[in-house]
Amino acid sequence: MAETATPDHADQSEGSGGEEPQPGPAIRARTWLVTAVVAGLAAGIGVVAQDAVTSTVDSVKDSLFPPDSGGAAPLTAKASMVDPMDVCEGGGGIVYLKPPTILAAEQEFNKQLKRPTGLLVNDSTFDAEHEARAANYGIINLLIQGKGEQAVTISKIRIKAVKVQPAPKALRIRSEGGCGDANMSRFSVDLDSPQARLKFKDGRTDEGKQRVSGFPYQVTQSDTETVVIVPVTNKSDYRFKIAVDWESGDQSGTLEVGDGKRHDDPFEIVSGAASAKYSLGQEMAGKDKIRLKLSPFKEGPIVDPFEYIDSQAGN
Repeated sequence: MAETATPDHADQSEGSGGEEPQPGPAIRARTWLVTAVVAGLAAGIGVVAQDAVTSTVDSVKDSLFPPDSGGAAPLTAKASMVDPMDVCEGGGGIVYLKPPTILAAEQEFNKQLKRPTGLLVNDSTFDAEHEARAANYGIINLLIQGKGEQAVTISKIRIKAVKVQPAPKALRIRSEGGCGDANMSRFSVDLDSPQARLKFKDGRTDEGKQRVSGFPYQVTQSDTETVVIVPVTNKSDYRFKIAVDWESGDQSGTLEVGDGKRHDDPFEIVSGAASAKYSLGQEMAGKDKIRLKLSPFKEGPIVDPFEYIDSQAGN
């Protein structure tokens, strides 16, 4: 199957359905959760096939997404992905694009198991050597902040596909367990639908009030926005950036945001559908000694990552 580059998929709520933001001097960091389902490239989405010539792809991308010139945008946006093996943050595991042997993987995970915390501490180059990628979905923290006190309106947040390939035959590893669910707003969007719109699911403030549930929304230097985006794929090796559409006075533009932990390179989510699947669990290996062991498991497609994360937290 040829590689494809696709246009973005708009994530915009059909209505805010929540409370209007109230101005105030204190910094308010509201947290949202967005699901971008990138499972497959269905015919109603308007997929645009491109050949593998980099210059052609880049020219198409630039025409669809004109970047802000000279860094003059009145806002900043930074994003990074949660460690996919961190079950306390809802991570869904990894796919090794260059699969190690099961024995080598078990030995590495047991080296990473640091006592007395009992937590995996990845302080080796193993993942880099075997090209570990987030499996099935990723959890991305996106921080948006104005550069001054003049409000900047965020009109849309979109997924911008950079490169899409079929899911590879590799090694998919899931870590068992979870630490509970965060109190945050949740959105979902099925990008396989001809009309992919952001739909509010749930989310409450600490006081029990419903959070703001859609765009547009405003930010300033002291009134920031933290958006948690959960892209999902059940079919592809999917690389993308996040496009933030903004308006301020007579200005408007788009900020493209990549993975801040990888020099702003595109994010990458890899479906484990075609891979051998192993679950990382614990077993006793003598008195007061824990050993990590990989065991085969079966896994279906992820329809709702929130349900998956919640079910893991309940284990």
